[in-house]
Amino acid sequence: MLTEILEKLIVNRKKILAAILGFIFGIVYISFGFLDTLIVALFTIIGYNYMRIYREVIYFFKKVLKKLKQFAKKMEE
Repeated sequence: MLTEILEKLIVNRKKILAAILGFIFGIVYISFGFLDTLIVALFTIIGYNYMRIYREVIYFFKKVLKKLKQFAKKMEE
């Protein structure tokens, strides 16, 4: 029985996540109003995208630094 429930949760995880987010959005809407809810959602989206871009930039610079170190080793030889 528990495995069946877990299987259904795994299969429907996107629907469940959307339902939870919708519920949270509804509570915030009721508590603060429409405009404040939109502002919170906007800053959440901006923060998510900022961190994603930040991680990509850090990964890029780590890759460039690694290549520069390899180039410096070749130049020493």
